Amino acid sequence: MHIESRRGRKGELDPANCRLWFDLQMQALGQIMVDVQVADKKVLLKLYSEKEVTGVFLESRHDEIETALAGAGYKLLSLKAEPLISPETEEGETTDFSLPLSYAPSPYKGVDYRV
Repeated sequence: MHIESRRGRKGELDPANCRLWFDLQMQALGQIMVDVQVADKKVLLKLYSEKEVTGVFLESRHDEIETALAGAGYKLLSLKAEPLISPETEEGETTDFSLPLSYAPSPYKGVDYRV
C-alpha cells in the first residue's frame, strides 16, 4: 500500500484529497493493483488485474462500489479495469513484467504510518 496525501496542520492525512495504491495478491482473483485518486471527495478508480475475468467482474460491480462510496461521502467519477500485464509485445516477443513497477507511483522515502 502506498499513500500520497496533503497534510493538515497537525500532520494528519487529508482523506478528501489523496492517492492510494494497493497491490493485492488474491488467491482466487490473482494479482490486482488498485489506483485510487481522490480530489475534493471525487474518486477515480483504476483496477489492473492479471486475469481478464477479474477486471470484467469488478467493472460489473460499478453500482455497488458507487453506492458504498456515496455512503462514505464520496462520489465515484470513473471506474476502469485494465490488464495488469501484456503477455506479448507488438513484435510478438514475450516480455517479463514480473515486477509491476511500471504501474507504481514514483519512488518515495520515509514512512507515514505502519500497519
